[in-house]
Amino acid sequence: MSAWLRRQNKGELQHLADESGFSVPDAMRKNDLADALDKHLQGNASHLSSKPSLSDYYGRSSSPVKKEPSNGLKTASADDPDTKVAKKPGRRKTIKEEDLDSAGESSPSSALATRTPRAVQRIAEHVPLPASPAQITDAIDRQSVAFQASVSAFVDWTGFADTVESLRDGLSSVDAVGTLIALFEGLALSRTTMPWKHAFSLPPNEVLRTPKIPIYLPDLFQLVTPHFWYTSIVWGSSTLLAPLLFAYFFNFTLKASPAQGAKRLEYRVDPLVFHLTKLVVTMTVYWGSSRAFGTISDDVIKDINEHILGGPAGMMTGAFIGILTSIYEAILRK
Repeated sequence: MSAWLRRQNKGELQHLADESGFSVPDAMRKNDLADALDKHLQGNASHLSSKPSLSDYYGRSSSPVKKEPSNGLKTASADDPDTKVAKKPGRRKTIKEEDLDSAGESSPSSALATRTPRAVQRIAEHVPLPASPAQITDAIDRQSVAFQASVSAFVDWTGFADTVESLRDGLSSVDAVGTLIALFEGLALSRTTMPWKHAFSLPPNEVLRTPKIPIYLPDLFQLVTPHFWYTSIVWGSSTLLAPLLFAYFFNFTLKASPAQGAKRLEYRVDPLVFHLTKLVVTMTVYWGSSRAFGTISDDVIKDINEHILGGPAGMMTGAFIGILTSIYEAILRK
């Protein structure tokens, strides 16, 4: 597989697939998408290599050219008398012992200079010299490359990168934003519908020097009380059921015509209508005085407003966030 494709993230690979006319499912993993896209680009290189967006993939390097010797010398030939011939280096002349003695008598410093290099070389062969800065740098670079390769292999083996990519793809949607807002409100409401009570305590440990630790668990007996069901039904029908019904029947994404080359934005329930309906219900029921023809008790509305973070203002803030994300996604699809 192309190393250039492996360096791209999943969003860039999907963009390249759209540019090359290759349709892939959204649930495909990044490595599988890169392999499939590589085969598609290789098989359709004749008409895809001219696209500017794929120039980095189809880019080629020029072949190396053999260089001529730059010393200006030519090979000797019999027909060209002017050809310069490189002279072979002559053999080193051996200095006789008598000449060395005579030189030593005439100049002791010259004799010392003649003997010192060979003696120093013999000593240096047996003395371990420290590594040079260049060797230390090369060793560090090799260790860094090996460490990065081992970390990359471990991450690929665990599948952590693919899990993170899948999690990001799942959270980057309007549905995920609405689901997280509903979960946040439901967990906050559970403090009154199913409060946590003291179940038992862990005794102190003198060895570990830990004090007595109380353990709290949710009170499951609340499931058989009217308070749990009445509060849950009021909150669920006003913030989930009613907006879902309106968003299902008033779904404007079914007839929306996308621009040329854009993907069709179609939902089973319209996210913008869902959050608008939730905003209206919150303002009339939890912020205002509407009680659905007397079917909702004031005590239940007060209990919900006290336990959800921010009360009616917090619920309306979540609806505004859903409205903004729905509009933003619609703009990006154009």
